[in-house]
Amino acid sequence: MDREILILMYERDNLYKKAAKSKLDKDFNTYKTAKNKVTSMIRDKKRLYYEQLLGNNNDINSIWKVLNEVLPSKKYNQTMGKLT
Repeated sequence: MDREILILMYERDNLYKKAAKSKLDKDFNTYKTAKNKVTSMIRDKKRLYYEQLLGNNNDINSIWKVLNEVLPSKKYNQTMGKLT
């Protein structure tokens, strides 16, 4: 995470404390806006990170390495077993 996201997360947390303490709709709405902004920024940064990783690689092995990092593994899906 970069510094900008951490600062926004800190502000979001402080807004939550303020909203929980005051119990005003205005404060909760401000908190929700900050929460949504943090979430969208994290999504955007993550998307850009993977776009850069995939965009700079012409080697198929590196592309698969990135894709395997992002996609869920089959091991996880097979460990559940059957329900009886």
